[in-house]
Amino acid sequence: MNPPYFSENSGCKSPDQSALIARHEVACNLTDISKCAAYLLKHSGRFCLCHRPERLCDIFEALRKYKLEPKRLRPVVQKDYQEPWLMLIEATKGGKPGLKIERQLIIKNQNNTYTDEFRSLYREFATF
Repeated sequence: MNPPYFSENSGCKSPDQSALIARHEVACNLTDISKCAAYLLKHSGRFCLCHRPERLCDIFEALRKYKLEPKRLRPVVQKDYQEPWLMLIEATKGGKPGLKIERQLIIKNQNNTYTDEFRSLYREFATF
């Protein structure tokens, strides 16, 4: 799932209603998303989402509120020397505590071409 990244009271808001809803938590928030995921998942079911690093504390709090235990976290960077701009998060319904932080996913090489790993992950979804 790729939810709205920004809280309702943060950042510049788009005057376009659909862009506003897509980017800011005006129609749903992390708590709503976690509640829905918990309702839809069976015990031990997995929930994956992509979100911003600066929202990790809010994400973990919302997930745990509905018994979704964060299990895997993978930072995503454009290039190997940059800070993560996205986090891939996997939670398990009713899971025991224990978070594995995986190595970062690098999108582009130094020469600005896609890395082999990124290509293999997106091969069936995109044409490179």
